[in-house]
Amino acid sequence: MNKTRVYVDATSLATDKLSGIQHTALEISKALARQGGVEIVLLAPLGTRNIIKKHDTGLLTVRTIPFSKKMLSLIARTRFAPAMDIFIGKGTYLFPDYRNWPLAFSKSITYIHDAAFYLYPETLAPKNLSYIRKNINLWTGRTDLVVTVSQSSKKDLEKALNISPEKIKVVYNGIDPDFYKKKPTKEIQNIKSKYKIKNDYLLHVGNFEPRKNIPLLVNAYIQISHKINKKISLVLIGGNSWKSEEIENSIKQANILGLEIIKPSKFVPDEDLPALYSGALALVHPAIYEGFGLTPLQAMACGAPVIVADNSSLPEVVGESALLFASNDAKALAEQLEKILTNHSTRNILSKKGPEQAKKFTWQKSSEKLLEIIKNL
Repeated sequence: MNKTRVYVDATSLATDKLSGIQHTALEISKALARQGGVEIVLLAPLGTRNIIKKHDTGLLTVRTIPFSKKMLSLIARTRFAPAMDIFIGKGTYLFPDYRNWPLAFSKSITYIHDAAFYLYPETLAPKNLSYIRKNINLWTGRTDLVVTVSQSSKKDLEKALNISPEKIKVVYNGIDPDFYKKKPTKEIQNIKSKYKIKNDYLLHVGNFEPRKNIPLLVNAYIQISHKINKKISLVLIGGNSWKSEEIENSIKQANILGLEIIKPSKFVPDEDLPALYSGALALVHPAIYEGFGLTPLQAMACGAPVIVADNSSLPEVVGESALLFASNDAKALAEQLEKILTNHSTRNILSKKGPEQAKKFTWQKSSEKLLEIIKNL
């Protein structure tokens, strides 16, 4: 039986450190490959194959194509570029990061993860915002289907894009339940020692960028610190991004007040995250807007209580298994933090509910849905 061949634009995977969108590209590709009856081919730009192969690509074919990253970027934003499947081959093309290429004999699916470029343009770096806005109609016009990662995001994209709602399909992100699960006490102690975490701690995981709303979290943390009898640390995991200066300033303010905010200077590998989640009093995710919100799901799978803002896709993802607060209200977040820190019963309830909610979102389920979409094309 002939396998369905799916070509995946792997340009975004040509990096040592994967962020949320890149994780989605890699994990959904691996999960598709596990389905059987499908061959996944990661298309690596010239000179990037070895970088991409550093990731867990065991089930996947990695193929170098005769185009550099720079050339592919030009092709993605050129209306009259040559059809790429003439050079690469006929199949179904999966574009995991907004942009796509022209094709002549093949079908294509393009991931557009959220509508921040439309709803919250101030949270994107000007260069990225300009790139998306200039080309988004080109990309949606020449792809057969758009995939997004939540019902909330689909509604937002329907407003933002002048395309038929039937052209937008929802495929939820997921987690690997064998990887994200509660870790034993010894592993938690080891990870705390590795990152010099001496106290009980609250945790945030996400890049230091405006959309993650970290200054509001620091503000709420300052508000509740004097109400708690014991010292609680705030651990911030993520890389510096656009406009991270405001975040650094809020951290300095907390440090002046004698509070302990721990921000590891070195990259934190994914292998360390389950233990960090497992040891946290809570994972706090105050983002202004999310297409999906993967870190709350990862934390819930590890049994960590979770607090999220009540906007965009976040209530859809966490269901009734997390505490929510009114977006951009530091006082409301402080009240939920105080509830988590002072109410043992609340923490226990959320710790039990979280893993059950997380079971609803796995890469296995995501790939089954995506494969159905691919076959219907």
